[in-house]
Amino acid sequence: MRLLDRLSDLGSGPANPPDERLRHGTLIFASVLITLISVIWVATYLAYGYPTSAAIPALYQLTTVVGLVVLVRTRRFGIFRTTQLLAFLVLPALLQASLGGFVASSAMILWAIFTPLAALALQEFRRSIEWFVAFFAELVALAVLDPRLSKNPAALPTGFVITFFVLNVMGLTLSAYVMLGYFVEQRERAHRALQTERERSERLLLNVLPGPIAERLKVGTEVIADDYNTVTVLFADLVGFTERSLVMAADELVALLDQIFTRFDRLADAARVEKIKTIGDAYMVAGGLP
Repeated sequence: MRLLDRLSDLGSGPANPPDERLRHGTLIFASVLITLISVIWVATYLAYGYPTSAAIPALYQLTTVVGLVVLVRTRRFGIFRTTQLLAFLVLPALLQASLGGFVASSAMILWAIFTPLAALALQEFRRSIEWFVAFFAELVALAVLDPRLSKNPAALPTGFVITFFVLNVMGLTLSAYVMLGYFVEQRERAHRALQTERERSERLLLNVLPGPIAERLKVGTEVIADDYNTVTVLFADLVGFTERSLVMAADELVALLDQIFTRFDRLADAARVEKIKTIGDAYMVAGGLP
């Protein structure tokens, strides 16, 4: 996770909120992963004598490297995101067309599925719909053109085509799973941190207010006013505390208050009265309340 955190720092500054940094790191990590996988395509298609097909994944590698350099210098993540989504969408289609359709290319268009998935994780739901529609439109267009493209397919061994189909499915699944898994894990981490802060706030609330009142405030009760027939309120103040505080050290003063109020708390528990609050050297309790 340290590597992913460092990648997220490439396109983020200290002022970026954690959720935005999460989105940045997710896309950068996925782009770097696909760039490394693309080495296999470049080397293989060059070895079989298809330099045009090899140039397409190489173009993606170049686009990613240049995009990362620009991102580090400008911190403009929107440009990097848009170019990556376009590359995810367009380049697999071009590679499939250059190899001669669905069969000869081992269904390379499968990698374009990454486009709507990445858009959904990185953008608002409404904006991701545009990429989703674009992917389906591209898929339909390739299906219509496939009879023409398949007339001159790349002369690749059948075993190679099948192997690459399996690798395409595995590579896409791995990339999508890692990207979404990282996104979900970071979301859960943020949720746990939020839950911890919420519990801390509730403990603070219980230190200020009685438990039943705090519960009613949490459920949204705007006005709390209850009637009780017999209630006793005790307000105690330490005589001479102001003068004493002028000559005592701060730590001694706090220790004295802690000692006195701890005794008060025990007496309040024994008498089954409710401590309402303490302010400085003042101590307030009430009896006859729930």
